[in-house]
This record gives sequence, structure tokens and C-alpha cells, in this order.
Amino acid sequence: MKSIKKTLEQIACDNIVTVRMRGGTLEARYNDEEDFLDISVGELETALRKAYEAGRAAAKK
Repeated sequence: MKSIKKTLEQIACDNIVTVRMRGGTLEARYNDEEDFLDISVGELETALRKAYEAGRAAAKK
């Protein structure tokens, strides 16, 4: 089973362009320009919905 972190990184990479542009990782780089991303409300909503759905699916297992 995938770890929660890997699942969240995949969801973010699939749905948030700026995460994809920084290499698909959610690791902190301790640099404000790289750690605070500009994302659209639509991207955020989609990523949150996918994370919620992944959590529901995991809870059913």
C-alpha cells in the first residue's frame, strides 16, 4: 500500500501545476520562493477533493 505522503504528492503533482513544475515533491526547501506556491482555487479544490476521496477509499479497506 502506498504511504500517505506518496499518495498526497501524487495528487498534488497531478492537479497542481506549480507542484509539477518543482519536480512533484512536497518536501520543504526552506526557501520562501520555493515553498510558498501560487495555485488556483480550482486546482486546490480538485486536489482536496481527490485527497478526501483517497482517504474514504483507504478507510473502506
